[in-house]
Amino acid sequence: MSRPLNFVGLCFAFFILLLAFFNVLIRPDKSQFANEQHLELAKLTPLSEVRFLKVRKNVLPPEQDADAMASFQLVPVAELEVQERRVKVKVFNTKNIEEYRFYALLDVFYAVDAGVLQSAFDSQDDRFEFVDQLGKEHTIHFSALKERIDEEAWVTRRYLLGTDQYGRDLLSRLMAGSSISLGVGLSSVLIALLLGLLVGTVSGYAGGWVDRLLSWFMNVFYSIPAILLVVGIMLVVGTGVMGLVVGIGFVLWVEMARIIRGEVISIRQKDYVKAAHLMGFSNARILIHHVLPNLRGPIIILSAGNFADAILMEAGLSFLGIGIQPPKPSWGGMIRELYGYIITDGAFLAIIPGLAIFLMVLAFLIVSHGLKEALDSNIRTRGIG
Repeated sequence: MSRPLNFVGLCFAFFILLLAFFNVLIRPDKSQFANEQHLELAKLTPLSEVRFLKVRKNVLPPEQDADAMASFQLVPVAELEVQERRVKVKVFNTKNIEEYRFYALLDVFYAVDAGVLQSAFDSQDDRFEFVDQLGKEHTIHFSALKERIDEEAWVTRRYLLGTDQYGRDLLSRLMAGSSISLGVGLSSVLIALLLGLLVGTVSGYAGGWVDRLLSWFMNVFYSIPAILLVVGIMLVVGTGVMGLVVGIGFVLWVEMARIIRGEVISIRQKDYVKAAHLMGFSNARILIHHVLPNLRGPIIILSAGNFADAILMEAGLSFLGIGIQPPKPSWGGMIRELYGYIITDGAFLAIIPGLAIFLMVLAFLIVSHGLKEALDSNIRTRGIG
């Protein structure tokens, strides 16, 4: 891994892995699946900054944390006017449509019912006492509430990559999608590794009719188009992430098994394996202590290459509509939703997730190639070296 390109690829792959594991903690939109929608902000351009007015929701579950962001609705603001008992909001809209909304001043800060709001409008005094929907008693002054607007009721967000057609933060969707794509890729590679290692080792070491039978079995699987195989497995296992993982795993294991079989046949001819047979060692001991340790290099290289294949396959299947289903974000699914904008001024919506897929697949292929060079392996496999 001495080459600079290999090092850059390794760093980028490591960065993507960290992002996938910790994206919930650092992404701007922390809602489930990064699915917070603001239709007024549809197709917002990258680097845009929007100010929101926080308005307390009036329907809260008993266990709801009253100070959590989930207990507020966010209203994008172009202009705001504070009146005697209410605030007048001109809503920020990417389509330049004039829309005004009015919120009771009391309603901005407290979860209250319609009766309390009516009493607040009927009151002529600056001081007002009420009980909110959580059962808490409050005594407020309307003049003080006006001052709290600037101090407590504003949220500013910057959309580094803009928003999609539903006003969802594109950066957050990409970050959330990275964990799903990498999770599917990792799980698929593990399935492919277990099947490929088992079948390839048994076939290469046993030889004879066992090798011929397993080789025929591998050729049958290899001859089935990948998409048809995945669809068929999903019909049996079920749609969703689990079906997708099993389907991709059953596509990738054949190539791994064939290469491991060739490696095992080569190792079986080594002098130390023949000596172990002459010393009366059992086949299980020879496999565990002499064959499997020599497969570590090929397994690592194949796994890195298969990881890239699995990510690309998941993206392709999601683009076709048979992979990850909404509202879960997937980079392939995002392209499917947004590719219609490629010939408009919103082309960035489809280009960004496509670029993310390209960079991630390229990074893992570079890592695989670097591992091959570092381990001085003579593996010849599709997509490696």
